[in-house]
Amino acid sequence: MEAALGLATTRAAGLKSQMGFMGKPLNAGFAAEVGVTVALLARHGAASNPAAFEDAQGFGPTHAGSGRMEAFEGLGRDWVFPSISYKFHACCHGLHAMLESIRQIKDAGCDPAAIEQITVTTNPRWFAVCNKSEPQTGLEAKFSYRLTAAMALLGINTADLAVYSDATCRREDLIALRDRVSVVGDPTLADTASRVVVDMLDGSTRSADHDLAVPNDPEETALRLKAKSATLLGDGRMGALWQAVSELNGGPGGVTRLAGALAGAD
Repeated sequence: MEAALGLATTRAAGLKSQMGFMGKPLNAGFAAEVGVTVALLARHGAASNPAAFEDAQGFGPTHAGSGRMEAFEGLGRDWVFPSISYKFHACCHGLHAMLESIRQIKDAGCDPAAIEQITVTTNPRWFAVCNKSEPQTGLEAKFSYRLTAAMALLGINTADLAVYSDATCRREDLIALRDRVSVVGDPTLADTASRVVVDMLDGSTRSADHDLAVPNDPEETALRLKAKSATLLGDGRMGALWQAVSELNGGPGGVTRLAGALAGAD
């Protein structure tokens, strides 16, 4: 494990400038590829500097600006899986707290035709990630507070990957509503939280806030993950995959069944 992690440090790459382009998902793909490669190399005896993270010319000082690797603090003691924040929407994670806030507003009743303006407040760290004000492509749309806010308010299913298209960016009704969205920063907000205020033409307001760090009801989480997965995989394959995940702790062969479901096997 030490050798594999050390080898991975020397393959580290990926730029935020790729947000909104095909290079962004390739960042994740390249990382996965490197993970598999270095594991195989380590298994065959490839060695690495054991201080590859904290060495003066290691990953920490050259990539993270520090010799300390906070991500490894509590390793083997603190478990992060119970606090995972699931992606219910097929877009940048930085937009999800806002979209959940808008979901609350929509559920309480809000006529898009009667909206005067929308104010989205978020932690300013997201400005360099997902604040494309006038996206022109479907890939850029997935990194736009203004457009995805308009999509959600007009009832477009933001969990469906297919809605993030060039045609969506050109829709006149979306552009008109998009241009009524203002995005402001508040450094006191957690980077998992957003606040949305909708001013109506009659002078009334609708508002909601959401923090992704607050756990969801498990049954609602299951329903929404199934709905999103079905848009990507279809109901049949989604059901098989969900069943395989559910049976992971059900005795021997769980991982094998999951691998088969991931591969589309029976």
